[in-house]
Amino acid sequence: MAATHLSRILLITGFLIVLAVTQLARKRATGADSTVTKRSDHIASRFGVRITSALTALAIVVYTLNPELLAWSSFQTSTSVIVMGATAGTLGTALAVWSYRCLGMNWSDSVQTNAGQRLITRGPYRCVRHPLYTSFGLLILGMILITGNWLIGLLGLSIMPLLFQRALLEERYLEAKFGEDYRAYVKHSGRFLPKACGGEQSTP
Repeated sequence: MAATHLSRILLITGFLIVLAVTQLARKRATGADSTVTKRSDHIASRFGVRITSALTALAIVVYTLNPELLAWSSFQTSTSVIVMGATAGTLGTALAVWSYRCLGMNWSDSVQTNAGQRLITRGPYRCVRHPLYTSFGLLILGMILITGNWLIGLLGLSIMPLLFQRALLEERYLEAKFGEDYRAYVKHSGRFLPKACGGEQSTP
């Protein structure tokens, strides 16, 4: 029983932090130079992520309010597993906040390039091209281990292929905008995990 209460507290705390930071990033991005030079309106990369995220959030809310409603999709867990989930979730939350902070006004919830956009290679972006998506993976892993619920896990994992597709599209856009600077950045950075760390730069 204590483990169940702990998992609910951890889950809703992480969810609220990431939600608040995302809304703050969206608000900051609205005040940026938003002259769009190129945009993707692919349903899979925009609305697919939003729909699966909304379904996952709904499942989290249901679990948080009344875990018994999702008892049919639960599996046995333990305090040690919950601790591992809390660790992954905490790391994911911290990485998401750090990534949003480094992106600043360069962040957008759609795949696009703007007139005033800069190539960000500081902070977690120094070694990883998509640390924000890495943080989502850690959060999903934490979700699965904390809740011990395969439905929540399945909904969360369904987001990852869409984020992978979006990452590839973002890279094509950034290469088209920043050219050789971006290609040099790709050589020493990993897509989702660190490969090697090069110099820090932010190209206008």
